[in-house]
Amino acid sequence: MNTQALFTPRILTYSCLYCAEEFKDKYCLVGGQYCPYFENSKVPESAQNLSSGALLYESLRQRCVYDTIMANNGSDTEKWFHYVVEFFDHCAKNNLFDEACSEKYLRKVGIDEE
Repeated sequence: MNTQALFTPRILTYSCLYCAEEFKDKYCLVGGQYCPYFENSKVPESAQNLSSGALLYESLRQRCVYDTIMANNGSDTEKWFHYVVEFFDHCAKNNLFDEACSEKYLRKVGIDEE
């Protein structure tokens, strides 16, 4: 029996072209084409102070890092998991959805951010 599970991270989005402009400007990308899914369609308090598209940009960053690791034989997948945990513990919990915080923890777990 195989002891490994197949895992692929997903980015849950939806198109909200007819949402209020304020919502699209704050949370979405491409004019409402890609908006983050919030449970029960309610923006959590922790996301209300994020800059424009920050949540989606970080989700894309995590997916790109994962895809890059997988393209290189997938030998460093544990680094991706460590990064996601570090980012959540130190950046997301403090509403720091920015490139500087992300890069700090990519380096910490040994992932080249280039």
